[in-house]
Amino acid sequence: MRQEDVYGELKTELKYLRERLNLIIRLLLGVLKENNKNLSERKKIELLDSLGLRPKEIAEVLNKKRNYITKELTELRKSRKKPKIQR
Repeated sequence: MRQEDVYGELKTELKYLRERLNLIIRLLLGVLKENNKNLSERKKIELLDSLGLRPKEIAEVLNKKRNYITKELTELRKSRKKPKIQR
């Protein structure tokens, strides 16, 4: 078997595995609850970000556009900043 063929098969298998893992993560996120309610999209994004996923990866897992994920992460980070005390 040629090296290009092996590489192509490996690439196909890795893509399949990534899709399956994303599905498993989506299913697990669907089971998570907060105050007996499903997690909001923003909470899911926050959780995946805290686990070290990049915006592109979060977008793939949640089946959203990367721009949407980036916007939500920006807003989350802004809301985490403490207001400065003026003297």
